[in-house]
Amino acid sequence: MDLFTAAAQELGEGNQPASTEGGNQRNDPNQDRYLIPEGGSKERIYDCCAFVIVCPKHQQMAIYRNPTSGNIWLPFTALPSNRTWNEGALLGSFQVLSGGVPEKFISLKDDMPYEEASIMDVFRFQLPQTLKNIVRVGYFIKLDQNTTNKTFACCQNTNTIQWIPLETVHAGAVDRVWGPELLEFSRWAHTQGAQQLHSFSVKKAFFYVPRDPPRNLEEAMLKTSGVSEK
Repeated sequence: MDLFTAAAQELGEGNQPASTEGGNQRNDPNQDRYLIPEGGSKERIYDCCAFVIVCPKHQQMAIYRNPTSGNIWLPFTALPSNRTWNEGALLGSFQVLSGGVPEKFISLKDDMPYEEASIMDVFRFQLPQTLKNIVRVGYFIKLDQNTTNKTFACCQNTNTIQWIPLETVHAGAVDRVWGPELLEFSRWAHTQGAQQLHSFSVKKAFFYVPRDPPRNLEEAMLKTSGVSEK
């Protein structure tokens, strides 16, 4: 039995998809400036898992699109503090692919339509005040063309998740992309590399503290998190 199958079997029956209308989306005037995880988050700064989900049958890849601003990144979810990274990633992937529909979530958990699922990248940075490390896990998923899950339909667009051709991503022909991860991580769809770990200390993190007023869109998005040198 492989690792991700074993982890899925260990997930409790009480795990249900989070509402896609909760968390940090609530009446926030800046919600069009940053990215919102599937299922939301109660915190502004949180551990998260970003997904590269590929459909080999249709040669398409899932992307996240902010419905307000149109900004694009990878589909992602907040990581639960009471789960391992692998368990949290699997639960997050069910959230993404189910669109938050409980019946679809349970079906995915009971019969995963995955040919492959693995951690490919870990990025962490240290907060200046608490010295706590915040983690972003990159998770690769290749859908199974011969899945036995009869209720699962691949490449289904939702309000926030869209499927686009892999060749479009690799050509860099996607507009309003936030950060380099979409292009860099999508390369795993063709050639998988070694797992990577990136760590930023407090000193390095200060380099990214936004100016006031922010100099660019990235600093404007980071400013909403409240990170400062004070």
